Amino acid sequence: MHPEASRLSVQKWKAKSKDAISRYRKKWLAENREKVLLQQRRKYQEKLDFIREVVGTVCVDCTEDRPAAIQYHHPNGRSEKKAPTLCGWEKLKEEVMHLIAICATCHSVRHRGELA
Repeated sequence: MHPEASRLSVQKWKAKSKDAISRYRKKWLAENREKVLLQQRRKYQEKLDFIREVVGTVCVDCTEDRPAAIQYHHPNGRSEKKAPTLCGWEKLKEEVMHLIAICATCHSVRHRGELA
């Protein structure tokens, strides 16, 4: 079979089988939920550890140093729609250079414009 014909037949099958594919994916996710959640948590933690290593865990405004209190901020009006930990690795490596470590209180104050 010609590769183009094969690709078209796969597309036709997918179009006809959309409901079956959807049911299969839902069933698979239900059966593998714990494994998927564990993998997502692991990826999140790896990315957070990377950000902490590169940016640090001390607030640049008040020197708060408890890692649980630290958030990461895009200064200079730079804004992203996704949290850095939700980006892919390539985007994360690009974005991490623009982040600063800041505690939750100072972050809130900055967003209200009370601190430069």
